[in-house]
Order: sequence, then structure tokens, then C-alpha cells
Amino acid sequence: MKQLIHFLSAVLVLLCCSQIQAQVTEGDVTWHNQAHGAWKIEPLPMQGYVIAGNRYFAGPNTDIFLSKFDEFGTFNWTKSHESGFSSLSPFWKNFCASTFPVGFFVIESGIKNGQWSYYSLLTNQTGHKMWDRSGVLPDNIVFSGVTPATNGGYIACGSGNGGMAVCKFNSSGVLEWSQTYPGIGWAWSVKAAVGGGYVLAGGTDVTKIDLTGNVVWQTNINASSSNANYTFAEFDEITPLTDGSGFIVSASAFGGSFSGITTAKVSWTGSVLWAKVVDEVNTSGAGTPVTWVNNTILGNTPGNLVTSWRKGPVSSGGPMFARVLNSSNGNMQAISSLGGSTLVRQGFSTRAHGKFVVGGVRGDLTRVFSFVNGSYMQGTTPAYVEEPGVPTVLPTMLGYQTNVYASTPNFRTKLLDENIELNPASRTYYTDLRVFPNPSTGMVQVGGLMEEGATLRVIDMTGRTVMVKSIAVGDQIIDLDLSGQPKGLYSIEMIGKNQNVVKRVVIE
Repeated sequence: MKQLIHFLSAVLVLLCCSQIQAQVTEGDVTWHNQAHGAWKIEPLPMQGYVIAGNRYFAGPNTDIFLSKFDEFGTFNWTKSHESGFSSLSPFWKNFCASTFPVGFFVIESGIKNGQWSYYSLLTNQTGHKMWDRSGVLPDNIVFSGVTPATNGGYIACGSGNGGMAVCKFNSSGVLEWSQTYPGIGWAWSVKAAVGGGYVLAGGTDVTKIDLTGNVVWQTNINASSSNANYTFAEFDEITPLTDGSGFIVSASAFGGSFSGITTAKVSWTGSVLWAKVVDEVNTSGAGTPVTWVNNTILGNTPGNLVTSWRKGPVSSGGPMFARVLNSSNGNMQAISSLGGSTLVRQGFSTRAHGKFVVGGVRGDLTRVFSFVNGSYMQGTTPAYVEEPGVPTVLPTMLGYQTNVYASTPNFRTKLLDENIELNPASRTYYTDLRVFPNPSTGMVQVGGLMEEGATLRVIDMTGRTVMVKSIAVGDQIIDLDLSGQPKGLYSIEMIGKNQNVVKRVVIE
């Protein structure tokens, strides 16, 4: 009997180990035989992730590349978009999700016709170009971050004239205004702020500006440890907290002979509530590891944060590590390996579809990768619910939604694998369909990839059909006037030959 028990225990251990290993999946693909950069990954509403970048380590650097991986890390497609520029600047995190129509916005800078100019690009969810724009850009601004603006369009940040730069683009990708701040260092990241305006992080500074670009406050973060006093940091990303108490910034920090990961909590009024050195290494020897942060994301358990980073030589990259922190006081759990085999050179993490995902480029910079750990964040109650097809929007963040209704689509892009995502059997078929705004007071727009000849039906909570509209050739946005209907939850169904899609909207 004891032998049988030992045998069954051993089998159970093997099964558990196999299950844990199965939770880690990886995928990559060669973008081009020349080196690329990619520091940003965006989740899709249903399944999968999109990673963007360009070929700034080697010429000709003229195109924007987007690659899609499914939720298991398997490569699906790549799209390339020609900018028409003779040279583009480095691609950092100047790539963000667009809320309407669902898709992605890219802002770049570079040389066109001998002038320093901007290049703006909007794609749909499947990477197809909706439009692109270009125009003269002052102050030699280089972009490193972008976010949807609270009053429509996009806010981008970076560097210009030797200091921080901020630009506002309208919903059609046209520059509205720009401002540089010579006394403030490079801004790597920007997010809308609770209470209005925007917060920007870069160097060792966090800065808040109002809607027109005026500085409201500025805070310096200088985390220290027993080994080093960090005098330089690159705060790569801003993570707003769902309880409204502030936001999290994470950075790669350097000082003396040490490289460290710094994570800090800042209130919306500019107070540093805590700052922690999450990990550090001695970098005094040649070829020694350097810690390089991905960013910090919300954990599944309320109040938990997950900071992730790669640790290895600069040229080859290294494996991924992560640490859980308490958002209230910064208390840290033990450092954990994320279990992947990819040597990460540049990466960015995200939390979506119940999994922890990292995307970026491998050590040789020629291959874009997706790394998924499906077990690291499981086993706890989610801090918020991710409903497929509906963006997670906090009540204080409703202004994040961006309306591009007035823009003119332009489909001049050269596509790769053009029809791969248009297979009716695909799980991502027609997931571009989006309802905006949601919640609504009555006027609703339905936009995205629609099936010609399909029918849109609006159904109330009792199952009664309250409105029916047909989708004609070329329809991309359809207006629905539900202002005369009772308040409550409604289903909007697209019924077609190839696919049925159901979206929900709340009428307030």
C-alpha cells in the first residue's frame, strides 16, 4: 500500500509540474533581417495581443510594423505600413489602443521632404490602416509615449529642444498644439489624470499638466537602497490605481555601479507615498547583468501590483522576473522567475484575458516575441472584470474614449497576409464591432468591421426588438437613437451570413 501511495504521489507531482509548465507559452517571428525595436504591447478586446515597432537600429527605417499573437503566444499575422518618410525616429511606447473604432494609434517623427515632421497612423483591430497623416513638427520632437486624450484625439509626449515635449493631436491625427519644457527631462510615458489634465513620467521626475499644457506640479523621485543612491531613472510607464488613491510609476534606475528596478506610488496631487527598490545588480564588470523594467500592472488580487523586468547583459538581454507589491504600503513578496526561455531585450507587460503577458523583441532585435504566463496571476479574485469586447473604463476615466467619427478613412496601406483574419471560422472575425459611448444617454454609434447585408437589431432586457437597421455597402459607423427608450441594458446584435455578434450597451 505504501508503494502504491508513493507511486500515486509521484504521478501527481509530475502532473502538477506538467500543468505549471503548460501555463507558460512563447512565440516569435522574424519581422525583418535587420534589427527592430518594440517596447509596447496592447491587448485585443477578445483574444490576443498586438505588438508594434520599427527598424530604428538599421535602415531603411521608413515603415511601422504590427504583429498579432493569440492568447497562447502563437504568431498570427504581421502588417507593415509605409510612412513615406526618408527616416523615422526610434519607436518607444508611442503606440496605444484607440477606443473607437477599436484599433490602434501610432505617432512617430522623422524626416519627410527635408523637414522634421510627424507621422500619425490609425489602424483597426486587425492592423488594417484607417488613415495616416503627416505635417511639419517643430522643435525636433521625438515621441516616446501616447495616450487617448480626454477631450478627443491623443496626447503624445517625448523630448524636444533639450527638454520634455507634449503634443496634442485631434481625432483625425492632425497636430493641434505642441509645447516644450526645457527645464524638465524627457517624458517616457503619459496618462490622463484623475481630476483633469495629464501626468507624465521620465528621468527622475513626474509632472502634471493641464489640458492646455501648463505645468500644475512636478515631483522628483529618487529611491535609494543600502547599495546605491540612484541619480538617474527612466520611469517607463504609469499605472492608475482603481481605488483613486494615486498611480504607480516604474523605472530602470542607475547610480554608482548599480542598476535597479524602482517602483513608486504617487498621489494625484504629486505626493510620493512610497518608493521601493524592487531588485538591483552590480554593473561594474563588463558583460554583467543590467536590470531593465517592463512596467507595473494591476494584480488579480485587489491591492496587489506586479512589477516585471528582465535581467541580463544589454546586448543579449535576459530572462524575465517579477515581484508582487502591496499598493498601500509598497511591501514586497519574494522575487519570482516567470519561467520563460526567451532572452528579452526590450519588453512590455500587460494584464488581460486572465493572464500575464510580455511582448517585445529578443536579444538580437530581429525577432518580435510574445511570452504568456497563464498561472502567475491565477487563483485569486480579479480586481476588476474584463468583459470581452467592452473596454475597462473607470467612472473617473470616461474621457479616455476617443471619437474619430469625423475622420476620413484611407486604405492606401500595403498589407501582408491580408486575408488571414477575415476567415469566418476565426475567433477574432468581426471583433472590430464596437458600441460608443457606453454607457450612453441615448445616442449610440456602432462602428468597425461590419458584414455587408447583415442586420443590426437592438433588443431590450425583456427580449423585445426595439430597432432594426440594415448594413449597406461601405457602412463603418451606424447611428442609433435610443433616447426614447427606457433606461437599462440593451443588446445590439449583428446578424449576418458569416457571423453573429452581440454587444451590450447601458442607456442611462
